[in-house]
Amino acid sequence: MGRVTASSKLVLSSLMPMNGVVFSDGIESDALAFNAGTELTIGLADIRGCLVSR
Repeated sequence: MGRVTASSKLVLSSLMPMNGVVFSDGIESDALAFNAGTELTIGLADIRGCLVSR
């Protein structure tokens, strides 16, 4: 848990020995392994995206 701002990133470290995964878009097939010793850094993008739906 943490806050992501333009000047600070969120860093997560996995403690799961096996079967840890991470994904951001809800599509399980895009998952990345996130097992013990793996570190994930989350920051703000330089360009803001825009979601368009019909």
